[in-house]
Amino acid sequence: MTRCSFTWKDEEEATLANLSMDVRRGQLVAVVGIVGSGKSSLLSALLGDMKKLSGKASVSVSYFHNCDFFSSYNLCSKNYLAHN
Repeated sequence: MTRCSFTWKDEEEATLANLSMDVRRGQLVAVVGIVGSGKSSLLSALLGDMKKLSGKASVSVSYFHNCDFFSSYNLCSKNYLAHN
């Protein structure tokens, strides 16, 4: 992704602006930060849920949403994989 900006709606200004990142196939990436810092918006942009205003993006991702792996030994509340 190179110099991409994303928004939730057409008439809004960019929610995420001027993002660039290069993640190679097989790399593991963790997105961490304080509440409200844009983690969920970044993942939504990568998944195509946000409108791209500018930039160049070629994205192929796999993800688990709402996971609590470390405390419960479940991979995900959506039951993609479970170990109970």
